[in-house]
Amino acid sequence: MDDFRDESDEDGYDGCENQTVELVRSCADGFPEHLPLDFKIIVGDNHLMVNKQQLATVSPLIHNSPPHQKHIEVTDLSFEAVKTAIDFCFYRKITATTKTVIGILQFAHEFGIDIINDELINWPLSSITNDTFCLIWQYAFDTRHEVLIEACADHFRQNVREIVNSAAFDNLELQSAGYVLVVAYNLNGFLETLQCAFRCNAKSLTAKLENMIEDQFLADEFCSIVQYATNCDRVQQMKTCANYFSLHLDKIAELDEFGRLPPKAIILLFKFGFSFTRLYLTLTFAIENNVVAATRILEKYIFESCPIENFCDIALYAWKHKREAIKTKCYSMFRQKHAEIEQHPQFGTLEKLIVVEIIKRAFSYGTYWQVLEYTNENKLDSVTKFIEFKITIYLINFCAALKYAYAFERADIKGKCAKFYVDNRNAVERNAVIYAIADEIWGNFTKSVVAMNRNYG
Repeated sequence: MDDFRDESDEDGYDGCENQTVELVRSCADGFPEHLPLDFKIIVGDNHLMVNKQQLATVSPLIHNSPPHQKHIEVTDLSFEAVKTAIDFCFYRKITATTKTVIGILQFAHEFGIDIINDELINWPLSSITNDTFCLIWQYAFDTRHEVLIEACADHFRQNVREIVNSAAFDNLELQSAGYVLVVAYNLNGFLETLQCAFRCNAKSLTAKLENMIEDQFLADEFCSIVQYATNCDRVQQMKTCANYFSLHLDKIAELDEFGRLPPKAIILLFKFGFSFTRLYLTLTFAIENNVVAATRILEKYIFESCPIENFCDIALYAWKHKREAIKTKCYSMFRQKHAEIEQHPQFGTLEKLIVVEIIKRAFSYGTYWQVLEYTNENKLDSVTKFIEFKITIYLINFCAALKYAYAFERADIKGKCAKFYVDNRNAVERNAVIYAIADEIWGNFTKSVVAMNRNYG
């Protein structure tokens, strides 16, 4: 099924369906030509007069007809095909082509003339080429001629690319064209036929089958069709599936097959069915509406192979819905890919409280001063400002705040430290921890406090 070979058939008939050959049945005396023409074969607006008794000797259909029946109508053959078939049956010489031989065989099949089939069946069997394939296949399909069907299937497998791109193949009826693939590749069901048509690049057949997709939903093939649309990147067909999904969510979500769909399929169903453009929206909808299978599939996807571009959606989902295991996954992802994650446009929109917690836990920082050092070094200015705004200076964190303020020249924190020192000078100076502050920092700090007092004095 994976290897479609392109080999020409160099044996036997050369492939032109209009090549002519003189053909006549073998009979010592032939049929008499002077019998009365008492039976009419009607073909559209034309008719052909024959002798009923003469025709009945070769056709069981006519032999078993009521004695008073004086005509029969043929609706699915051309007048030329019927006339040629009658001439051949009555041992008259005909100019035969593959097309006329197929017409004779069709007439013989309809009228039950087995002897004609036996005499002529070797012609199409030895005449299957890319040019004649569709003509011969249609006869084999209509009559369910097993030997001819198998011969056609074998030729199709070897020449699939040329055949499926021909106008003749495009003109085959849907059931006929689809059945070629079924017998050639031993397919089962609508979906396998559709997938095979797509892989063979049979564009016309693929389009015809895809137009039937909605009809297959009622046959419980919804999930299989979603799988096809996902694997083959058939956007329009996925949109059709997604629309049906949005209307029948409760029913579909309970199907065992739904729980086996890949994450990409689930994401696309929600994207096109509910206009969810972000993974966060899909995850939130699934968990809030108790779509258990979708929640399970997507959360597993997060743990196994979720791309970096979805990091912010994952983090937001984990914090909003208290998914502790996913939070842990976020810490691990950030620790390994923080530079790439920080460059993503959505990172700047992620809630700052979430970002702070991720940084702190990802790198096992014991204090928020360490987080601030990280945000300064990595130029995460909005996160830095967020943390600094939240900071309140106490005696316990005064020294750490002062060291940070001068290490990164943070004017706001310097100001907070100065105000705290002025208000709590005695307590600060009695704290032995201040002696761990570098003399240069402490000297610059006290000078700034003096200057501040002077300005406000």
